[in-house]
This record gives sequence, structure tokens and C-alpha cells, in this order.
Amino acid sequence: MERLDGKVIILTGAASGIGKATAQSLHAAGAALLLADLDPAGEAVADQISSAGGRARFLRTDVSSEDDVARAVDLALTSFGGLHGAANCAGIGTAPVPFAEIDSGDWDRVLGVNLNGMYYCVKHELRAILAAGAGGSIVNVASALGATASPNMGPYVASKHGVVGITRAAAVDYARAGVRVNAVMPGIVDTPMVSNAIATGAYEGFLEAMKAAHPVGRLGRPEEIAAAIVWLLSDAASFVTGATLFADGGFSVP
Repeated sequence: MERLDGKVIILTGAASGIGKATAQSLHAAGAALLLADLDPAGEAVADQISSAGGRARFLRTDVSSEDDVARAVDLALTSFGGLHGAANCAGIGTAPVPFAEIDSGDWDRVLGVNLNGMYYCVKHELRAILAAGAGGSIVNVASALGATASPNMGPYVASKHGVVGITRAAAVDYARAGVRVNAVMPGIVDTPMVSNAIATGAYEGFLEAMKAAHPVGRLGRPEEIAAAIVWLLSDAASFVTGATLFADGGFSVP
């Protein structure tokens, strides 16, 4: 595993799924962590890391609020003395519906978290990293659907295409300052968000269809996405910026 000893990382969406797995992997790599999530279960993730000898703090954070995001970044600075990187994993979806039938409230809610929230996170993380003057790395969790589309998932697809745009724009703006910005593009991953969506009954036949859509024949595991995030945050990826790293079991292959 790549090492991140002495690095301070802020991690959004830390309470479950990809975010929780990433928190555990970053702890194993030696990073100090500021964990942020609207779900208070993130406190237990921080406690587990601290009990294992790591350094972690949790702040209940709504990434769709710029003030909340700014507070989370400030807490990372005051708690650990700096910021070297970020893993922006927070994201939500909505029930499937054809584009012409999308409820405006659902559109605003999904883009408020997935797109506006990503903008707030990257903006404030960049400011903190740049202030230190030592460079850093930001990894944004997009989706394989950020490069293609799937029926009846308009808000999610649009938001994840936007995450790719944010990633590339920030990467070219700050490459000369030593800050790398990349995106991970997961396929369908076995997370609570996916399980809860299936449990509603709105996605009849979804699970088997998605397994079949991945050439590897299964869904991804959170720790597999976490491994890609840790690599991009580490110096092993020092010549990688503005990239979209597909960790999708072949889902995006034509």
C-alpha cells in the first residue's frame, strides 16, 4: 500500500460505503483524517480509527452548505495544523424517472449535493492547500455515468458529468502550483446507497441487470474504490492530474 504518513486529509461522505472504506484505507496508510458527513454515524468511524491508534476527527457536515464545508476545512487546519489532500466521496441519488418527468425539487437536491457540494469542497480545500504552499492532491468521486448515461437517471448523470468538469477545470488551474486534482469513476458499487435504493422496489431487476452490465460479472466493493483513491492521493501518482480513473469492472467499455 502507498504511504501517506504525516499527511492530513479531509474526507466527505465518511459515514458509509466508499467513504467509510476510504477512511479505513487512509488510516492504514498513515494519514490524519477530518471526516465529514451529514450522517452522524461518521462519529463511530472516527472513534474506530482513534481507538486503533490513528488520528481522526468527525464533523457533521452538509456539503450542500458552503458554510458547513468551510467549517470542516477550518477544523482540519486547527486540529492537525494543515491540509495536504482531500477525498470527496459525498453523493446521493434519486428514484429512476424519465427526464421529462423529473421533479424540480429532486433535481435541485441531487445537484445541490453532488455538484454544488463538490464545488464548495474543492474550492475551500484548494484554498487551504494553496495557503500552505507545499502542493497536494484532491480526489473527487464521480461515476462511470459521468462519462456516459443510463436511462431514467438524469439528475445523477448530469451531476457526475459536472464533477468531471470541476475536476478538469481545477486540475489545469492549479497544476503549476503543485496541486493535483483527479476523479475516480466507479461502476455500480455494493454500498448502502445502492442497497437502500433496491429495497424501495423502484429498481426492479436492477441488481441482476447491473451485474450483467459489468464484464467482471459483479458489483464493485467499496474497498476497491478506496484503493484507487489512496493511490491518487499518494506520491505514486505524482504525474497524474486531470485524470478520470475508471474503477468500474469494465462497465464503461463500449
